[in-house]
Amino acid sequence: MDAAKYCSCGNEAFVDDNYEEAIELYSKAIEKDNTIAEYYTKRATALIKVKRYQEAIKDADDAIRIDATNWKSYLRKGIGLYHIRDYSNAKEAFLRGQEVNGNEESFAMWIDKCTAELGQQSNDNPSDLAQKSNKAVTETDNAAAEVVTVVSASPKIRHDWYQTQTTVTIDILSKKVNPRDFSIDFDANSVQVTFQDQHGNSRTISFNLCHDIIPSQSKAKILTTKIEIRLKKAEGIQWTNLTKSDPDEKATKIRTYPSSNRGTKDWDKIEAEIKQEEKETKLEGDAALNQLFQQIYGDGSDDVKRAMMKSFVESKGTVLSTNWGEVKEKNIDCKPPDGMEFRKYDQ
Repeated sequence: MDAAKYCSCGNEAFVDDNYEEAIELYSKAIEKDNTIAEYYTKRATALIKVKRYQEAIKDADDAIRIDATNWKSYLRKGIGLYHIRDYSNAKEAFLRGQEVNGNEESFAMWIDKCTAELGQQSNDNPSDLAQKSNKAVTETDNAAAEVVTVVSASPKIRHDWYQTQTTVTIDILSKKVNPRDFSIDFDANSVQVTFQDQHGNSRTISFNLCHDIIPSQSKAKILTTKIEIRLKKAEGIQWTNLTKSDPDEKATKIRTYPSSNRGTKDWDKIEAEIKQEEKETKLEGDAALNQLFQQIYGDGSDDVKRAMMKSFVESKGTVLSTNWGEVKEKNIDCKPPDGMEFRKYDQ
């Protein structure tokens, strides 16, 4: 096989969570052709998955030497450095990557994470910390302004989510995603997905999760009509939200961001319009059913929520009741659909 074929096989192994196999295949691609930065970047991504961070950093550096304009190399280098707690150099890598591609929103998220860690570790005087904080805010605001430009140029990618006692599932509703153009990074409290949509647009979606997950037990699957991400909860608790809410979002002041345009935009109004459009969009199949269940749960009283959780868990997902008075003092038996039979896994 040639180098490109080895890389393609590596991508397939990566999507199937076979990271060691993916590393081996990417290594063979590099042996065939060591002048392609992408091969090093992809191997770095797989190395991060198996926590071989030093090797991932070296691969990212090799990729940068080959092609200094490849923003993904800076991202992988920064992530590797972050995991070995070298937050200063990690932040520097993310800032350099942001200079290469200011439209990539994940850099702002990682810069914030590094800034927070450095703030906890730093023994600098208050004035130095204030200067660093102001610089980080400026960088984040600039990145946000660039991201708005990208969103306005491409259709919004919708996502849905639902949960069980042990997992959270996110469905990103994008059709015909090619595994070769797909990558995902799991962190303890965040998920970042990068892919190319059916129109050829490069997309990155980041989730700053409401609660912690177990990255090593979380995975993603590419289906015909969506990307399915299954997150393993670190604790078996009910999530009220998928992502953390920013306290500043509740402020009534109109939010404006730096722009080359002379006028300003009311981003609260734009956000409200997008939410209204999402409400008016008619979903189909599982997405519509999941949305209905979320609406019932979200709008329901504490008794309704308790009833839904108890009936769903005890019936192994076959019964969903909203009547707490009916289900609170009895066990809910499993009721499989007509024509199906319930069996234990070991049967």
